[in-house]
Amino acid sequence: MRFSISRWLLRRATPCAALTLLAAGAAFAQVECRDEAKVLVASITFPETTLPPDAETKLKESVAGRCFDPTHIEEIRQRLQEGLENLGYLHGKIGEPKMEFVDRASQPKKVALSFPIDEGAQYTVGSVQSEGVINLTPVQMESTIDMQVGEVFDSSKVRRAMGKIRALYDANGYKGTHVTPQIRRDDGDHTVAITFKVEEGEK
Repeated sequence: MRFSISRWLLRRATPCAALTLLAAGAAFAQVECRDEAKVLVASITFPETTLPPDAETKLKESVAGRCFDPTHIEEIRQRLQEGLENLGYLHGKIGEPKMEFVDRASQPKKVALSFPIDEGAQYTVGSVQSEGVINLTPVQMESTIDMQVGEVFDSSKVRRAMGKIRALYDANGYKGTHVTPQIRRDDGDHTVAITFKVEEGEK
């Protein structure tokens, strides 16, 4: 099965500042909210999830301590969806959220979020290869791809590899190189085959 990773390239949440916040038993970075319409995620829970503790913590870290507009809570769900995919849960589904104000007097106001999660099967890397590479050596290409067969599939590593391949071509004088990842998902053995299709630029 083939699918696109274009939606993984989005980043919507506000960046973090220096304060710390205790959320769901772990310390997270707290952001500075300058927009009075936004609220701060003080805690987040995932009822009924069977995610391993470390995966659950990473997912919480992607949201807890961040500001968002409560009328656009879908942005938080999309961020969590992306987080699941970064952890290899390619069939994972984030359900409808529940939001509760825990401190309306503070600025920003603080909320607790709860999202039901059906994570599904976790996928691993089945193969990694490239096509269209003429002017780089195999060793050079290998240096740009931080993925090994058998490890948990992480979509963020695909994005990083794309950037590194383009940067390597650029450093070697091949401007305008295009890199497109093709992802084939095997739902039988829960593996992912990754092919980086390269259109080399002119030197």
